[in-house]
Amino acid sequence: MKVEEILFNEEQLDEIKLKHAIAAGAIAVSAALPNHIDKSQDREQVKTHQIRKSDVQKVLTSVEDLVSVVTDEYKISKQEAEKIVKLVKKYEKPSFPQAHDLLAVIGIESSFNPHAKSGLKVDPALGLTQIRPKMWGIKPAVLKGNIEVQIKKAVDILTHNYERLGSKDKAIHAYNVGITNVIQGKGSNLSYVAKWKNELKKYFMV
Repeated sequence: MKVEEILFNEEQLDEIKLKHAIAAGAIAVSAALPNHIDKSQDREQVKTHQIRKSDVQKVLTSVEDLVSVVTDEYKISKQEAEKIVKLVKKYEKPSFPQAHDLLAVIGIESSFNPHAKSGLKVDPALGLTQIRPKMWGIKPAVLKGNIEVQIKKAVDILTHNYERLGSKDKAIHAYNVGITNVIQGKGSNLSYVAKWKNELKKYFMV
């Protein structure tokens, strides 16, 4: 065999080896790319899941945490706060009103004074949740000092408003001005809704 032929064969072998190496590298890279993308996407999904989970956990839900907020913000004993919070937890609804929604209403209505009485001359509102007894067909004596009745009636009103109006803000607005006024667009008091939202912030994790 001639030297030129030997050299030519060696060059061909080198070229074949090079092509094989390039092909193998391309396969390796293409195989690696989906994994890299998938892992990146997985990390994003985990991150998104963590954010969503965090959002759900923002609201304080334990009796202990809620009592702590109430006693820090208002002139009320721990024993009284525990009684109110436990009743609020007892009557809260899965969607609305929840415990923190009710506590926010109590905060702006009476500052957690179960003996609070509004300045209205006719049918004054009474108690923690400022229920007007004549309007709601309840004897004043039944409402006075009975925080369970006060809370339960507030839940009934808010639940009815929410089911009828389909909005938490509207349900809260109607609690203040009446559902008929909200439906007809009369007697608006949106500042009440703003106060409620501001009160709600107290029951979210920092």
